Amino acid sequence: MRLWSLSTTYLDDIGLSRCFNEGKIGLRALIKGSHAIIDSYIGKSQTGKSLWGKQSIKTPYYNHPQLNRFKATKKAKQYLSNYLWGIYKELKKRGMVKDDKFDTSILLPYKKLPKINVTKDQLEYEFRHLQKKLLKRNLKQYATNLYYACGADMRIKTIKVHLLFRIVKGEIEKWEKVK
Repeated sequence: MRLWSLSTTYLDDIGLSRCFNEGKIGLRALIKGSHAIIDSYIGKSQTGKSLWGKQSIKTPYYNHPQLNRFKATKKAKQYLSNYLWGIYKELKKRGMVKDDKFDTSILLPYKKLPKINVTKDQLEYEFRHLQKKLLKRNLKQYATNLYYACGADMRIKTIKVHLLFRIVKGEIEKWEKVK
C-alpha cells in the first residue's frame, strides 16, 4: 500500500488508480477497526450438522504503516476520505472515471479539515521512490516530473504536495519503510 504525500500530478495513471484503490482498502480497515467479528465454520455436530460461531479476527491492513498519519488524527476516516477525494478529482480530470471502476460510495462526504504535516525529507524520499517506479513503466511521466521538480543540475528544487498536507522541516517519517 502506498498513500503518496506528493501532488497527484506526479503520478502516472497506474499509480493514481492503485493509490485510489489501496486507499479504499485502508479506509475499509479503519471503518472495521483493528478486529472484526465474523461468522466462522467451527465443525460438525455429532449428528453431522454444520456448526457456526462468532470469531474475532485481525483486520488486514489496519496496522499498515501508511495509515499511521491518518490514525494520528482524531478523524482518521474523514482525513483518509478527503485524501481519496483528492485522488478521485485527478482521476476525473484525466478522464479515467468510467463505469463503476472508481466507486466512491465508501468515502465520507468531503469536509474541510486542518492540513496534516508532512516533512520535506519525506516528500523528497517519496519523489525519488516514485521516480524509480516511473523509470521502469512511464518515461514520459518520469521526464515531466524531473522538468517541474528539478533544476538543470537534477537536484530537487520544488515538490508539490497533495492538498491534504502541509510541508514542514524534518526527516523521513518514522512509519516509512525506507528501501
